[in-house]
Amino acid sequence: MVDTDERNIFQKASDATGTIVTPANAIDAVAFVIALDGIKQHDTWSGIVKSGAGYAADAIDGKVARATKTQSDLGEAIDAGGDKIKLVYALAQIWKTKRAPRSLLTAVAVQNTANAAITVYDRVVNEKPQVHPTRPGKHAYFMQEMGIGLNVIGSKVAETAPKTGKAIKTAGTILGWAGVIQGFTQSTPDYWRQSRSGKHFKKPNPEQDFISPRSLPGH
Repeated sequence: MVDTDERNIFQKASDATGTIVTPANAIDAVAFVIALDGIKQHDTWSGIVKSGAGYAADAIDGKVARATKTQSDLGEAIDAGGDKIKLVYALAQIWKTKRAPRSLLTAVAVQNTANAAITVYDRVVNEKPQVHPTRPGKHAYFMQEMGIGLNVIGSKVAETAPKTGKAIKTAGTILGWAGVIQGFTQSTPDYWRQSRSGKHFKKPNPEQDFISPRSLPGH
């Protein structure tokens, strides 16, 4: 008897576990642990390398999910949730050591909190989630991450090469603020528009709701 099930092994594992066990989710789990460990030691070169490796997973997990055909709402939520936890932890740790401008850290926190609040709102008011990461949003988040990361790297470099370290920090600050601006002007508005696109917000069509008297019995 020929097996007509054309699902690959990754899809079968995903379906059997309610989309929990997938290659992308495994990458996110390992990267999450590595990133948190690195962030805790962000004032050392080993910590910087670990953090970079952990965050690098953000660039490949989506590609892996598409390549293995195991994309899912749960996987997207795990990715987004993990990113937010890493961000909050990083902001708190770097705030303590002042290795990035606190004004930048605050702006990044506010913009990402706005996106998170809209995402929660979407899950509450819409039967099916409408909010999904957009390309501008990913670009904004990447610039914010890189901006803060360059500040951390610049601070470490400045311990032995002050001028070079200062230049790196300046570049990081500019990049980080560019990400904040894009986040507020594109990402957050996109999230809000998506959250308002569910069936709950669609206006009724008068033409569809109108019942012609001729269609009623006796006419």
